[in-house]
Parts: sequence; C-alpha cells; structure tokens
Amino acid sequence: RKPEETQEQFIANIIEGSHDVASKTADIGNQWHEYVALNVKNILSENSNREFPTAWIEKPPDSAKLSHLDDWLKHNVVGEVRFVEHCVASFNTYYWNWRGFGGRIDLVTSTNNELNVYDIKTKDTIQDKKIKIWDNEKKQLSAYRACLSGQFSQSVHAFNIVISRNENRVELIEHSDEDMDKKYKKFIAILNAFYVENEL
Repeated sequence: RKPEETQEQFIANIIEGSHDVASKTADIGNQWHEYVALNVKNILSENSNREFPTAWIEKPPDSAKLSHLDDWLKHNVVGEVRFVEHCVASFNTYYWNWRGFGGRIDLVTSTNNELNVYDIKTKDTIQDKKIKIWDNEKKQLSAYRACLSGQFSQSVHAFNIVISRNENRVELIEHSDEDMDKKYKKFIAILNAFYVENEL
C-alpha cells in the first residue's frame, strides 16, 4: 500500500489488478487450448503441418516449449481422436430431458470400446512439485464424462492435460472412475441447488 492511498483506493487497486491478472491468465489458457485443438490430429499422425493462434503471429511462445508439447501429446494421448473442441450446448439433447447446462469438451479419443475425455488446464507450476487439480476442476470433468457415457453408452476415462505457463512442462493426470463418480454426485447436488435457488 502506498503512503498516499486511502483504504478504499488500496482495495480498489487490488481488485483491478486481480482482474487484469485473471484476464491475462485466461487469454494464455485460451491460446494453448486453440493450439491443441488446431493441431492435435496432425501431431498424433506425425504430420508436420501446424496452425497457430492469431495471438502467436506477433508473439509466439518458446519453440522448445512447443516442441515439448508436441512430443508429449504424441506419446501420452491414447487412441483415435473422436472430436476436438466439442460443445455440449445442452444435456437435453443427450439423455437428461429434465435438466440442462453447457460446457466445452477439449478432446475425446477412443480405444476399442472405451472413450478417453481430456480437459486442458494451464497453470503456474513449481519445479519438482506435484500439480494439483482443484475439486471444482474435477467436478467439471466428471460432468463431461457423464455426458459422454450417456451419449455413447461406453465406459469413459477422465484425464487432465496440464500445460505449465512458467515451465517447459506438460503432465497427464488420470482420475479414477471411483473419484469421478464421487465428484459427479457433488456436481449434481450443486446443480440441483442452483435450480432450486433460482426457481428453475
């Protein structure tokens, strides 16, 4: 806090600064999402063609980080790509005729009679420290998993792909079916509370 600042000015500056950080963080995350969406099929088929987000034309990321991500995706994403950036406009179009909500599934692959759903997260990481997936992020992924399971009548395994914003680091975090089932129950409870609170 600056000596000349009032308490109200100090609080206002903190709030404004947090909004700026959140906006920049979201922009960075969206750019990495877009890169994966544009290129994952080429990467997995070892096609050298690449497309880049518009924001990267003037300020591309470190080439070593891009190469590392490409190599990581090639060795860690399992199965045949079913769809990328698939919008779940409403669960009413699938199997829940009594409720609806929206979302965007980043990546789905298939192996034999099973599906793998991937949700991409970008995070600031600490070297050699385990990456944490927050409870709300798990609930989001559990909802995507339930949607796919209902739509395709197949087993669905859930993963987060975490791209570090500050390290040359990408990690795959697999979630057990048991954990996803528990998070889904929490998600449904929150969804029901939302509908009751808003008289929907």
